[in-house]
Amino acid sequence: MTDAACPLCGGRDSRAWFRKSGHVVCRCAACGLAFAAGDWPTRQAQTFYGADYFAGHNAAGYTNYAGLERALRVTAEGRLRRLPRGGRLLDLGCGPGVFADAARSRFRVCGSDVSAAGCATARARGLDVTVNDATALPFADASFDVVTMWDTVEHLAAPRAALQEVSRVLRAGGVLTLSTGDIASWCARLSGRHWHLYTLPEHRTFFSLATLDPLLAGAGLQRRNVTHGGAYYSVAYLLERLAKSLGVSTRRVDSLLRHPWLNRLTLYVNLFDIITVEAVKAPT
Repeated sequence: MTDAACPLCGGRDSRAWFRKSGHVVCRCAACGLAFAAGDWPTRQAQTFYGADYFAGHNAAGYTNYAGLERALRVTAEGRLRRLPRGGRLLDLGCGPGVFADAARSRFRVCGSDVSAAGCATARARGLDVTVNDATALPFADASFDVVTMWDTVEHLAAPRAALQEVSRVLRAGGVLTLSTGDIASWCARLSGRHWHLYTLPEHRTFFSLATLDPLLAGAGLQRRNVTHGGAYYSVAYLLERLAKSLGVSTRRVDSLLRHPWLNRLTLYVNLFDIITVEAVKAPT
C-alpha cells in the first residue's frame, strides 16, 4: 500500500506495481489507473522539457527531434483527415509545432505546451502558441471547436484538472481527440515493465479505455469513437529507440542517428498499443 493519491479518482488505496529507472509506478485499486509516484510540479516539468529534451543524448527525450519532422508531418496529415474541418483548433501539448503547422491548412490554430523550448520552435514557424500548464489555459470559455492532445495526456501529473480545462475552452458540441498508450494492449501486457511507453519520469499516467472513459466523463465529454492506430517514424528514430532499450548510449551511434537518409526514410508502425479517442462536449 502507498499513500499516493490517484490522479484520476483521488483514492489512496494504491499499491506499488513495478519499479523502473529509479521510479515507482503505482496502480489504483479503486479505478485501475497506473501512475508514477511522487510530485511532478510545473517548474520541474518546464526544466525537464528544455532544449536538450529535443536534441540531446539523455535517457529521456530525443537525440534529433528535427530529424523526425518528415515522419511527423505524414502522420499529421492522416490525423487531420479524420477531424471535422474548419473553425478554431487548440493543439494542447504542441511541442515544436509540427502538427499545429500542418493544421493551419484547415483551421485557425493555437498551440500550448509547458516547454518553452518547444514553443520557441513553434513560434519560429509563425504559430500562435503559449507556454503554460495544461491545468490553467489562458483562453476564454467555449473558444475552440476542436482540441487535440497527441501523446500528451500521459505527460500530465493532473490529467483530471487538465481535461476539465479542455472542456471549459471547448464549445458545446466541440470535439476532443487524444492519443495515448494503452496498458491493456497485448504489447503492453507481454512487455511488462519493459514496454516502450513506460518511459519515466516524463510519462506520469498510464491509461486504458477503462480509465479514459471516466476521465472524459468527469469533464463532461462523451466518447464517440476509439481506434488503435499507428504512426510514421523515421528509421533513425526507430534505431534510437532500439539503442536505448538495449542500454546503448546514443552518443556511440550519433552519426548514424543523424544520417540524412535514415531520417528521411519513414516506416508505418502499428503495435496496436496506442489508443486514439474522439469525444464530444455535451450540450449545456
